[in-house]
Amino acid sequence: MNKIAILILLLQPFCVLGQSTIKGKLFHNKKEVSGICVLAHPAGNKNALLAFAISQLDGSFQLQLKTSLDSLCITTSSVNYADTSLFICNKNQTINLDLKSEIHDLKEVLVKADPIFRKKDTIVYNVGSFAKANDRSIGDVINKLPGFEVERNGSISYQGKKIEKYYIEGLDLLEGRYGIANRNLSHKAVRTVEVLENHQPIKLLDTLVFSDKTSINIRLKKKLSVAGKAKLGIGAKPLLWDANLTPMFFNKKQQAIVSYQSNNIGDDIAEQLLPHYFSEMKNEPKEELLGIIALSPPAIAKNRYLDNNIHLLTYNHILKLNQDASLKINTSYVNDYQQQQGAIQNNYYLPADTISTYEVTKNNLSLNRFNSDLIYTNNSKQRYIKDKLSWSKHWDKSRGNVQNENSAIQQFAKTPFNALNNHLKWILPINRNLVTIKSDVSYNKTPQSLDIKPGVFQETLNGSENYDDVQQHITLQNFTSKNSLSFTLNKKSWSFDNEIGIEYQNKQLLSFMEINNKKKEENQFRNNLRWKYFSSYFTENFRYETPNLNISLEIPIRQVNYKINDHALQKTEALSKIILNPGFYLNYKISGYFTSDVSASYINTFGSSTDIHYGYLMSNYRSLSIRDIPIEERENCSYSTQIKYTNPISCWFASIHFNQTYTTQNILLDQSITPDGSSKISASLQDNNSQRSLLFFKGSKLFSEFGTTIFFNARYQYTQSSLLSNAVLTKVKNDFYLLEPRLSISKFTWMSFDYKYQYSQNQQHISGSISKFINNNHLFNLDIFPVSGHSIGLELEYYSSKSDYSNNKTNFANIKYTWKPKHTKMIFELKCYNLFDDKRITSYYSNSIASIENSYRIRPRQIMISLDFPLQ
Repeated sequence: MNKIAILILLLQPFCVLGQSTIKGKLFHNKKEVSGICVLAHPAGNKNALLAFAISQLDGSFQLQLKTSLDSLCITTSSVNYADTSLFICNKNQTINLDLKSEIHDLKEVLVKADPIFRKKDTIVYNVGSFAKANDRSIGDVINKLPGFEVERNGSISYQGKKIEKYYIEGLDLLEGRYGIANRNLSHKAVRTVEVLENHQPIKLLDTLVFSDKTSINIRLKKKLSVAGKAKLGIGAKPLLWDANLTPMFFNKKQQAIVSYQSNNIGDDIAEQLLPHYFSEMKNEPKEELLGIIALSPPAIAKNRYLDNNIHLLTYNHILKLNQDASLKINTSYVNDYQQQQGAIQNNYYLPADTISTYEVTKNNLSLNRFNSDLIYTNNSKQRYIKDKLSWSKHWDKSRGNVQNENSAIQQFAKTPFNALNNHLKWILPINRNLVTIKSDVSYNKTPQSLDIKPGVFQETLNGSENYDDVQQHITLQNFTSKNSLSFTLNKKSWSFDNEIGIEYQNKQLLSFMEINNKKKEENQFRNNLRWKYFSSYFTENFRYETPNLNISLEIPIRQVNYKINDHALQKTEALSKIILNPGFYLNYKISGYFTSDVSASYINTFGSSTDIHYGYLMSNYRSLSIRDIPIEERENCSYSTQIKYTNPISCWFASIHFNQTYTTQNILLDQSITPDGSSKISASLQDNNSQRSLLFFKGSKLFSEFGTTIFFNARYQYTQSSLLSNAVLTKVKNDFYLLEPRLSISKFTWMSFDYKYQYSQNQQHISGSISKFINNNHLFNLDIFPVSGHSIGLELEYYSSKSDYSNNKTNFANIKYTWKPKHTKMIFELKCYNLFDDKRITSYYSNSIASIENSYRIRPRQIMISLDFPLQ
C-alpha cells in the first residue's frame, strides 16, 4: 500500500499552469456596452472555451485564465452586434473592443432547461430532468442525480463526502434529521436541488474562514407551499398495515413538518430521525455495557428481513423571529417492537486449534425513545449565536432465547437512558477580528440489567457448580462540561486562531451481580468506580486563504489529567500528560473542474471509562471480564489525499480518495476462548501496532441525449493488527475489495430501468489460516407504463454468498401495479413482496478472531394494497 500512496501523491496535479488576467471595455460609437458575452478560446479553435464573462454597465469585463497557451482569441457574441475577434498574447493586459451594429435573425428554437448548470459556487440540478414517472419523493430523485449517493439509512453524500447542511428554502428545519423530508416531500413540489460547494453556514465567517464542506438546498416551486404525504395500506399475511400522515408547511417566516407513521411491513421509519450531521453540538452518546447478543443483519435492504411493529410521531417547527434570528423545536417519539430469528456458526481460529459453535437465536427487541431539541439561532453578518437544549429519554428492553449444542439460554436486558444537554456557541466581531465562546454541558444516567438463565461461567461465578440464574446490574452516570474562548485575527490572506479551553468529566460506574437472586458480596464481583478527567488546552491555528489555495496548520497543546479509583477494591490509577496533536490541511483549486485536498494529522487519544473495571463485569452470556489495566493511550498518524472533478457542463462527477493510518496502543487485549465459544477478556501493558490503508473511487456521468446516468464505485481496504488469543500473540490481516457499477435509464416515456451490480471480497489471515468470503449481488428494477396513469413494476434481486465451506444463493422478486386516476392526485398501488417466498438468507463476515456464518429469517411473501395521496 505504500507504493499506492506514493503513486497517488505523485499523481497529485499541482502543476502550475500559466495564469493571466485579461481586462477591458466594450464600446459602440464611443459609448460603453453592457450585457455582451466575452469568450476566450485557443487561437484557431473556437469550440474549446477557456473562460467567459459578461460586460458590466460600464462596459468592463475581466477574464481569469489558467492555460499554458502562448496566444489566445478573444471573441464577443451578441444578438445586436456583430461578432468581434481579437488575437492576443497570453499575458496580463487591458484591451478595448469597438463593436459594430448587426441584427442577427434567430431561427425558431425549442428551449429546454439544462439538467445541470452552475452559478458561481452553486451547482443546480433541475428536478424535472431527472424525475421518473414512478418516483414519489425528492429522495427518490436525489438518489439518481450524478455526483450524489444516498445510503440505505438515508444519509446523503456528494462527491464521496457527507453533506453538511440540508436546507429547505434556505432554512435548516430538521437539524440533520433530514430523512423525514427526503422521504415524504413530493418531488413534484420541488423545482431544483442546489449544491452549495465550499459552503460556510455561519454568515459572519463567510468571507473569513474557508470551508470545504458541501450543503444542499431544496428549492420549492411555490414560496407559500403546503406539501407532504398521506398514505394508508393494508395487506396479508399476517395482517399488515402501513399508515403515514405527514403534512408540511413552508413560507418565508416559518416552516413545519408534522408526521405520524406506523407499519409492520419491515419499513424502519425510525431511520428518518437519524442525525446525519457532523455537528459540534453533538450530545454525549448512550453507552450500552450490557445486552443480549443480537443477530448481525444481512447486507440487503432492511425491509426484506425486518420483522417490526413501529409507531413514530414527530413535530418539527422553525419560526423566524426576524431576518436573522429563529427559534426551532424538533421533537420525536418512537415505539418499536422487533423480532429476530436466525442461526450463527462461529469458527474461532486459535493458535493451537479451531473452535466451532452453532446456535439458533430468537430475539425480541422493545424500543421506546423520546428526543426533543429546542434551538435558538441568530445568524447574521454582525453576530452568531446558537443555543441548543436537548432532552432524551429511552425505555429499551430486549429478550433473547439461544439454543446451542448443550443447552437453551434465556436472556433479558433492560437499558433505559436519560440525558440532558445544552450547547452554546457565540461569535462576536471586533473590526475584522472575532471572539468565539463555546460551552457544552451534559448529564446522563443509564441503569442497566442483564438476566441469564441458566447460569453461565460456573467455574468463576459458582465454584464450578451448575446454577439457575445470574443477574448483572450496573448504573452509569456521566457529567461533562466543555468550555472555550477563542480569538481570530485576520490580516489580508492570513488568519490566526488562538483558542484556550477546559474540559471536565466525572463518571461513576456502580455494579453488582446476583446468583439465584442472591447478591454476591465478594468485592471482585462488584465495581464502585469513579472516573475523573480534567484537561486544559491551547490551540494555535494558522490559515492562509486565496481564491484557489487554502492552507491550515493547527498546533494544539493539551494538558490531560485522569484519576480513577475504586475504594472498595482499593484500586487507583492516575495519568498526567502534556500532548501535542498537530494537523495540516491543504485545498487547491487546480482549475474550474479539478480540486485537490491533502491532509495529515498526529493525534493522541486515551481510553474511556468503560475500558477499565477492577471487578468482574458480564456484558453478555458469552463475555465475562476484569480489566485491571492502565489507561489506554493511542497514537494515530494519518494522512490522506483526494482529487475531485466536477463538471456540470458535461455532467461528469468523480473523486478518488486515499487514506493511510498508523495506530500504536499501549494495551493488548487477551481474549481466552473456551470450547463452548464463551470468552474471558483480560489485558496486558504491551505495545500494539495496527495500520489501515483505504483507496476508493466514486464517479458518475449523465448522458442527456440518451436519458441515462451511469455510476461507478470502487473500494480497496487493507488492515493489519495484533491480538492475544489464549495467551498467544496473533497477527490478523484483512483485504477487502468492492466494485459497484450502476445504470439508470429514463430515456423512454413507456419505460424506466435501473440496474446495480455489487461484487465484494474479503480475505482474512489469522494464525496461518486464510478465509475468503465473496458476495455477488444483482439488483434490477423495471417500470413499464403501457398507458397513461398505469404502470407495472418489477424488482429482482439476486444475492450470492460464498465462503470456504459453502455457497448460498437467494432470489427476491417484487411486482407491483400502480394506477393514478385522471384529474386526481390519488395513487393506488397493489404490490406483492418476496414473490418466490424465500425463507432465509445466509451471509459471511469476520472479526478479529473468527469467521462467522449468519443465517437470518426474512419476511415471507406478502401482498399489500395502498392509497397514496400527496398533500399539495
